[in-house]
Amino acid sequence: MVAPPSILVGQAMAGGDYDAQVAADAIPRQDYLELARAIGGVIVPHPFAGTRLYGPVRLAERRLSFDIAVALRAALRARRYSVLVSTSEKTAVPLASALRALGTATPHIVIGHKLSSGLKTLIWRHTRLQRDFTQVICVSRAQADYAAGPLGLGRDRAHFVYDKVDQRFFRPLPVEDEPYVLAVGQEQRDYSTLLRALAGTEIRLVVIASSPWANSAITPAQRQGVKVLRNIPYWQLRELYARARVVALPLHDVDYAAGANGLLEAMAMGRPVVASGTQGLAGYIEPDTTAIVAPPGDALALRDAISRLWGQPQRRAAIGAQARAVVESTRNLDTYIAAVAQVVSTARSGATDMMRMHA
Repeated sequence: MVAPPSILVGQAMAGGDYDAQVAADAIPRQDYLELARAIGGVIVPHPFAGTRLYGPVRLAERRLSFDIAVALRAALRARRYSVLVSTSEKTAVPLASALRALGTATPHIVIGHKLSSGLKTLIWRHTRLQRDFTQVICVSRAQADYAAGPLGLGRDRAHFVYDKVDQRFFRPLPVEDEPYVLAVGQEQRDYSTLLRALAGTEIRLVVIASSPWANSAITPAQRQGVKVLRNIPYWQLRELYARARVVALPLHDVDYAAGANGLLEAMAMGRPVVASGTQGLAGYIEPDTTAIVAPPGDALALRDAISRLWGQPQRRAAIGAQARAVVESTRNLDTYIAAVAQVVSTARSGATDMMRMHA
């Protein structure tokens, strides 16, 4: 009997009452837990979780940009499993290094986010660790193209899959909108451009400045008419989405899917979005249909897009409805899980065939 695959994460983000909270509509479903269930996998816990060393070790790992401890723990257990799934390069790089050192050939699937960053480019060039990845799944077309081309994996090993949102939790609510713009997130956010866009207007801005993925704290400067919130509960985030007249997503033009979570949450809520048209979000938006797109860094274009939507309730409703329909069809948690599970299933079948050949 083939052992289950292993899903690797640096730390668990959901408590023991996860199912009860989901059932009570208090939190959205978590992708890694749902993926583990879908493929019959297990989650490798952080070896120092629950100990005094956990905080210092996690701090060191964040500074190094790699989840080393959980990767080493997984590598030592790798022979027990038919497939290994790294949910980011932060785990994939140290895990691949450890597997190579141990001579372990367990298939390794990587969900890639920023494969083309400077540090990782050096790692690929000098170690060729990417050759050890069985398959790479990217949530950005630009990153999938990079994996297939410059990274040398080819189209048969590099896949583009839309990022996810729990469309059951993030859904349109029967409330009236209020006169404020909502902006959510920190990763590669260009809040200085958004503030310039709103300068001199009477439009209020609410910013949710917290993100588990941001490498640095990027928050807007405080000024009159700007409210900054951090680490709020999911129900409050959903309420703010539901009541926002417009959701703004100002981004720097990067080649990975920064802002995808905020974009998809707003779309799932049926809210009208004005977003920067970045390389990393190519394919996520149908301009003027599911969102309004402004050039990155262009405060005047961003101001014009927000101002035009501000006074057009019918257009806001139409954009929001079309955005919700797209999320329901192709860009939600269930379609994401199904796509990743299919890649895992194929790799797992290949591993089974190899075991039979050598039996």
